[in-house]
Order: sequence, then C-alpha cells, then structure tokens
Amino acid sequence: MIYALYGSDTYRSRKKLNEIIEAYRRKAGVDIDFHRFDAGEQDCAHVKGTMETSSLFTRKKLVVVECAFSGGMDPMLVYAKQWRDAKDEHLILCHGALDASAKKYLKSWQPFLTQSQEFEEMKGVAKETWICQEAAHRGVPFSPIDARRIATMTSDSWSAVQEIEKKAVGGSTDIADNVAALTVFDLGDAFFTDKKRALHILHRLLKRGEDDFGLFSYLTNRSRALVAIKQCTEQKQQVPSWLGIHPFVAKKTAALVGSLTLAQCATFMIRFFEEDSRIKVGLSQPKDSLMRMLTEEQAQTA
Repeated sequence: MIYALYGSDTYRSRKKLNEIIEAYRRKAGVDIDFHRFDAGEQDCAHVKGTMETSSLFTRKKLVVVECAFSGGMDPMLVYAKQWRDAKDEHLILCHGALDASAKKYLKSWQPFLTQSQEFEEMKGVAKETWICQEAAHRGVPFSPIDARRIATMTSDSWSAVQEIEKKAVGGSTDIADNVAALTVFDLGDAFFTDKKRALHILHRLLKRGEDDFGLFSYLTNRSRALVAIKQCTEQKQQVPSWLGIHPFVAKKTAALVGSLTLAQCATFMIRFFEEDSRIKVGLSQPKDSLMRMLTEEQAQTA
C-alpha cells in the first residue's frame, strides 16, 4: 500500500504521519519493520532494497520517505504497482509545499496511491476552529477572541501551536518566570526530560535575544554527551577523558540520563543530526528546528 501526505502545512501533515506510525505500531506490535529515508539526500535504491528484503522475524513493513516528490523517487515508479498491491508492506510518501516540479512527480505517483491527503495552510474561520481544537486538546481555555488573535498574528500552524503552548505554560507555578535568571543550561536540563518547560524557556531565551545558533549547537553537543554518558553508566565505566566532557558536565548529565533509556538518548542525537542537515542546506533555521523538535514531541504524545 502507498500513502501520500503533502502540503505547506507541515505541522498537520507531520502530526498525521505520527498518528499513522503509532496506529501501525499498535496494530503490528513487535511484528513490524520500520524504516525512514530522505529522498532529497539518500539514494532511493535503498528504498527498493528495504521494500523487497524479507525478514525472518517480522512480517509487516512500514517505510517513510521524506521529500518524496523531489525527483529522487521517480526511478522507483516501475515498482509502484507491486508496492501498492502488497498487503504487509506500507510506503508513506511525505512532502512539504509542492512547487511545479514536485507537482509533476506527484502526478506520476497518483495512479498508484492507495490514499493521499493534502495539507494546505488554513485561513479564517477554519484556522480559528482548529486553534480552539488544539487548545482544548491540551486543556487550555481559549475564547473565540483568543483564537482569532492567534490566527491573525501567526503565519502557519507551527507558530500557532507555539502560541498555544506558551499560553498553556504561562500560568504554571512550576515553571520559572524570572527571565533574567534563565540560562542555556536550564534549557539543556529541560529539553530532554520536560518538553513543556523547555518550550517555555526557549521562548524566553529567544525573546531575550539569545543566539539560536548557539542554543542549537549547545543542545546538539548535549545530545551526544547523553549517549556517551548513558553508555558508560550502563557499562559501569568512567567517562573517558578523550571524549572531552568536563567532569562537572559529566556528573550533571549522569543524573539527567537516569530517567532516560539508551534508545531515547540515541533518538535525541539522531533528531539533532537530522535538523542540523536541514539547517546546513537552508531548509530550516536553528530556532525553527528546536521549536519543531519540541512541538513534534507534543504531537506524537497527543
């Protein structure tokens, strides 16, 4: 089966993708083989190899391809009918806003799509209604006036959700409101364990004028330290000096990783690597990547 999710509203398409993946995992249980590729950066021959490789241990296969209509997947069209008719193999083609070239590639794939959904940026009443629904889902009281104000002041769903999240944490007594006292280290402590608090701190730091490149770089290095220290902790080993991790940082991080699994630590590091790649090719800005990682997690657990 082949599905397509595309459109300029990448928040809603990403949320839909996460819902599909989660539903598929619940249905398949441990009997699932999950893969993710980026057609804009990887040779899509790997997609063919993955789709056609059978496993002795899992029957169901789910393959997600990002930037699917950038042209890289076009050579795979000869296998499209075979993949569409496969019962235990599911291919999800994802893409953001479609330019003329992407529309052409989408049109080539349309005869083979089991299902497709376009996510256009919402406007007017539709956007206001959606904002109220998102707020209600998070337990945040929103009046029609609140929704209209946010719909007017935000350019897309990502920024609208950020405003909802700010309102959600605005009245919380367990979140520091002393802007001057907040530091990048507070963000580093919260980012990996408390998404709601991290989102609040990130907003405050950016509003204060902190450099988003510096924040992203610090958190990227912190994610790598998480993996290294978690491995050392599980193996009951000292942190090697050649890793260049300051003893104080190592001690503080060791306390942090106590609530995380090694798999969770590795996932954080991989997500930072993915966002770093997007930043380097001009597809994202550091602050947008950080916001996306935090709100994406909210969407996954919603």
